[in-house]
Amino acid sequence: MEKTRPKLSVADDPPDLQRLGVAIIGVGSVGRSLARSLALSGYRVAALIHRSKKSVQEIGTETSAQVISQRVRDIPQTVRLVFICTRESDYHTVIDDLIESAIPLQNTVVAHVSGRESAAVLAPLQEQGAMVLSFHPLGSFAPSAPDKMFRGLTVGLEGSVAAVEIGRCVAEDLGAIPVEIPTDLKSAYYVSAVMTSNFLCTLMGDVQELLYRAGLPVTLTHSLARDTLDNLAELPAEQALTGPIVRGDVQALKAQVATVKEIAPDILKTFVALAQANVNLARSGNRITGAQADEMSIILTEAHEA
Repeated sequence: MEKTRPKLSVADDPPDLQRLGVAIIGVGSVGRSLARSLALSGYRVAALIHRSKKSVQEIGTETSAQVISQRVRDIPQTVRLVFICTRESDYHTVIDDLIESAIPLQNTVVAHVSGRESAAVLAPLQEQGAMVLSFHPLGSFAPSAPDKMFRGLTVGLEGSVAAVEIGRCVAEDLGAIPVEIPTDLKSAYYVSAVMTSNFLCTLMGDVQELLYRAGLPVTLTHSLARDTLDNLAELPAEQALTGPIVRGDVQALKAQVATVKEIAPDILKTFVALAQANVNLARSGNRITGAQADEMSIILTEAHEA
């Protein structure tokens, strides 16, 4: 049985989100990727709003955007789906501009793409009748990296019931995986996202520095990182763990500490902290004994204090 798609108004029959006019405010890394994904999924990109028109001409042409402007008030009145992809610090200005625009907010979904903010930040628009939504793609949108598509990404949805249902349909149209996040769990969701992406970059930065100082290619362990993430997609972390610690190999751990001290002593503190976390994870998963964990913890404590 085909799932009924939500309507924006009683006049929207048959309900077809793809024929709605979509506006994107803020066409940076996320905004460009979203515009391209929407256009390729059959959505009509009616407006791209950005502080520099020149910088979005290419994506505007690619998506056949009806309007490319620096002003929110230039968004066509036919638009019924608005994505705010600006910095969070600009939200209040954008909200004021939308309220002053000619868009009939009572029949419009307004979404932001922030992982930190809940849909409540859009409350002034909700008071004007808009359905408000947090539509956060769990992807790494580095400014210097090639634009990516939303297909295959998880999208965290939070907001009013009606807006979440529409967000779910949009995410599915893009080939993304929609997951509703309860408002009171949004902060935990955001922290987990930061740890997953940002902390991984920090870790790999230290790995690359160690490799560089040793005279080895800095990309040497990239395939290992991908393989580990593949394992984590299928296994809990304590079962995906491999290497000398989970084998209880004390001598290998001592040798690793000595190598880091010799080649990159400035990252020893990070190595020790992560190695201890490895010991704790291996012990919690019953991969090593308590005695093995204690012995390795002593080695790491001595390395930290040396």
